[in-house]
Amino acid sequence: NIILEKNCAFYAPPIIGYVVKAPTKITLELNIGMKISLFGMSRAQVTTDGLKWNLDNDCLEFPGVNSSLNRAAAENITIEVTTGSLLLLIY
Repeated sequence: NIILEKNCAFYAPPIIGYVVKAPTKITLELNIGMKISLFGMSRAQVTTDGLKWNLDNDCLEFPGVNSSLNRAAAENITIEVTTGSLLLLIY
């Protein structure tokens, strides 16, 4: 809850976490094959490009349906959050 309130990043080796609040579109440069997890906190509408299992305006909720242990399929990953807040974990 503190991370969501402060809209910050955190580092807990080997994980880097970010809060992404709507409306936001970000691009990340990752190594192909890197693990990435997306969790709606508590709910987020998300579209991605460049992941092994892309999302297309999907609703992520915690608890509920999320995208854990996805993989980077390209070096540039795009994540768009149109509603809600997303917890993004890269490891």
